[in-house]
Amino acid sequence: MEILDKAESVRVAWNQWIPPEYTLDRSFLEWNLSRQSWLSYFVEEIHRVPCLFAVASHDGKSLGMNENGLWLSLYGEIEDPAGFLQALKEYAKSINKTRIQFGGEEFHFVSGIPRSEKCQGLLSELEKWNFRTSDVVDYAGKISSNSIQEFVQKYRPLANEQGFYFLKVEAEKDAEKMHEYLAKEFPGRWHREFLYYRKLCAENNALLSWFFFYDKQKNILGFSRIGKAVSKFSSEQWYPGALRLPVADQMVMPDACLGPIGISNSYRGKGLGNLLLALTLENLLRVNAELLCIDWTDAYNYYKPLALKEVRRIRNASLNLR
Repeated sequence: MEILDKAESVRVAWNQWIPPEYTLDRSFLEWNLSRQSWLSYFVEEIHRVPCLFAVASHDGKSLGMNENGLWLSLYGEIEDPAGFLQALKEYAKSINKTRIQFGGEEFHFVSGIPRSEKCQGLLSELEKWNFRTSDVVDYAGKISSNSIQEFVQKYRPLANEQGFYFLKVEAEKDAEKMHEYLAKEFPGRWHREFLYYRKLCAENNALLSWFFFYDKQKNILGFSRIGKAVSKFSSEQWYPGALRLPVADQMVMPDACLGPIGISNSYRGKGLGNLLLALTLENLLRVNAELLCIDWTDAYNYYKPLALKEVRRIRNASLNLR
């Protein structure tokens, strides 16, 4: 595959200048370039910087991805941020794209710009160029930690008292209900992920589990998803999401991931999010997960009680050219 060879050169350039916790291995490229159809990738050099770009494919557009977006998925060292951004803006216009984005969508190699000292020049320049920015964080920790155990012990009884319960999506009718629910309550990324994982889980249903969060009247209050590695990580078990990258100081792979997770719009602001989180964590405890990670989240306060370690912080950045 020609694009894989070109993308590999960008990956090598990326790994040469980025801190170790943000490095990527070749299997990440291979998976994204060969097993998903939502994005089309291509390599260009912008202001002497090798870049791996993505645009929405026909399949991606049909699922709601922005057809005017140009995503910068991976790149080499940017020595002249101002010159690079000017050239990037001109390049986007030359291919009729009206939105530039570092991260923020599915199937990207990095979900933005690492908050590292080496990237500080680029991060500072983005603000001068009026890019819209926000931080996302990857968290990690042991499921058996005192903070997580105490959180579950605090909120699990409240869920029992109020008659709330979990239902795993297993039957086809439940999968169809989840599809309809996410399309209504969480249109966009989480709905698209479910459609993709629905197909993936048909191939290996041991990897991921989706759950409805119900009250005793059978109203859907929310949903969550957890992942549990079948065994030690290997490229044969590859799939995108929180299990894809090392998350600890020792650079080991997690064996469980949590997210996405959310409460239905009409039930927000009532404290139900903590009950949903407690039930979700309890399920991970039941399957004997050890190292948990939560990736690509800006819900700092929501996860704060779990006392997980922040292992990566990345800044999303986007600019509308119109």
